Amino acid sequence: MSDLNRPMTTAQWGLLGVLSVLWGSSFFWAELALVSLPPLTLVQGRLIFGSLFLLIAIRVLGVRLPKEWKLWRSLFVLGAFNSAIPFTLLFWGQTRIDSNLAAILNASTPVWSVLMAHFFSSDETITP
Repeated sequence: MSDLNRPMTTAQWGLLGVLSVLWGSSFFWAELALVSLPPLTLVQGRLIFGSLFLLIAIRVLGVRLPKEWKLWRSLFVLGAFNSAIPFTLLFWGQTRIDSNLAAILNASTPVWSVLMAHFFSSDETITP
């Protein structure tokens, strides 16, 4: 039996449950933090914490940081569009809507991606 057709084990279901609680609760914790901190401060803290964690992981694994400016520029653009801008919009949005609604809207991203790909690309159309 291939890995794709194998049923999930109890441990895998448990890990999926833990992951769901961690991801889902982040909206709750953000809502609590937004009571006393502005959205940009939360985003900055999240990005700094994540960057420090990745820097430590890079050092532990013995990976060297790139030296080329062109690569750093590309990484900066990637970080802006994949982390900084989405987190800023998400936290700003949570100042206006409840964390439950924010989580549901965020979870709908794959549906919107499929719909946009159908209408804005020729090779990713929706089929049965």
